[in-house]
Amino acid sequence: SDVNEEHLAFLAKLLGMKHNDDVLSWHQFSKSCLHGTTFTFWEWFYGCFDTTRKHLKALWDEGVVHGFIDKDSAYSLLAGSPPGTFLIRFSTSIVSGVSVSWVGGTQDGGVQVFHLQPWLNKDFSIRSLADRVSDLDQLRLLHPDRPKNAAFGHHYSSQARAQATLGHMYLQQDRIEQAIDRASNCL
Repeated sequence: SDVNEEHLAFLAKLLGMKHNDDVLSWHQFSKSCLHGTTFTFWEWFYGCFDTTRKHLKALWDEGVVHGFIDKDSAYSLLAGSPPGTFLIRFSTSIVSGVSVSWVGGTQDGGVQVFHLQPWLNKDFSIRSLADRVSDLDQLRLLHPDRPKNAAFGHHYSSQARAQATLGHMYLQQDRIEQAIDRASNCL
């Protein structure tokens, strides 16, 4: 998908720009570290571009990667969503990092927005983003309400695809074996 107004507003905020007509100097763009980091905007932005180009292009083109949103905005967007709702975003704390923000349950029965430690290019060279999302059972709905397998399923590797479709059968098989073991102990 294209970079939209929401993305541009996020990028402007990241750069410390307060108005649409603010001018960005070359020094701010490529030499000054972003607030609270050890890297420049250019290093961070190029990292997002490089990760997308190498590993996320099809997902970005399909609008599956939300991308340019910070933790606070992800929290606001996800607040009120059912548990299991998630989005994929670029980390603002790590160059080339891609993170998942999701709604999960708490021990006291409430809900909370959590943020997964970012994955990097090297991680996606080992296992794709789609397969990593497939691995995480707590992720069920891509924000706002698209089932995870509908959004990512056609990008799963054959192994992940088999796990996504057969996983419940294996769980049932385990339960059947446990029931057989308990029954044989009673005899």
